[in-house]
Amino acid sequence: MNKRITLCACSSRHIIDKEKAAAVASALEAQGYEVKMIADLCKLVETHDTALEAISQSIVVACYPRAVAALFASCGLKEPERYDIRNESAEEVLAKIAPDAKEVPVDSSIRKQLDDFPVEEGTDAWFPVMDKSRCINCGKCFDFCLFGVYAKEDREVKVVHPSSCKNNCPACSRICPEKAIIFPKYERSPFNGGLKDDEVIGDSDQAFYAAELRRRLELRKNKVSLLKKEGK
Repeated sequence: MNKRITLCACSSRHIIDKEKAAAVASALEAQGYEVKMIADLCKLVETHDTALEAISQSIVVACYPRAVAALFASCGLKEPERYDIRNESAEEVLAKIAPDAKEVPVDSSIRKQLDDFPVEEGTDAWFPVMDKSRCINCGKCFDFCLFGVYAKEDREVKVVHPSSCKNNCPACSRICPEKAIIFPKYERSPFNGGLKDDEVIGDSDQAFYAAELRRRLELRKNKVSLLKKEGK
């Protein structure tokens, strides 16, 4: 039985409630689980931190399961057992991991660790990951992005420069016909890995993104032309 837990606090955003995270961690430790809290799973993925392999073998308590699976897949790691503390209550999470767990007083050291995690407002890890079960490699995201986040390799679209993504911009996910692009820190589903369509793209939005795509392609074309002239 896996008794190792990794709990992501997503410390730079107000996505995961600290009281809930502390309550879950305290209850699990009381049940004999080894709980390790991390400030930001996305940051570890962005930097391909060596700790990820060990984390993938633990039970991961974080945000939407689809987002967590895509994060690990982006590093070539198999998806871990994972639970959603972002959207489910402490009671729901505990019932799935340790049905016999009882509510206990919050461990003050756990709460202090959560409070002491760094807050990187505006500079935290923000980047897309691909749900390969949905992606059809159409390349629209690659064509749309001006920041070099994506690449096409052997007819497959990949996120190759996550740190180049513009913070808080989920625009490429909105033009994806299969809703395969996930920004784990985004507010609304399905672009944050959720399964519900909280944010639906209407006809006017589709027209806007089509026009924006044409504009960006033209900018890219002009940039290439300028580079050719400079190279003469």
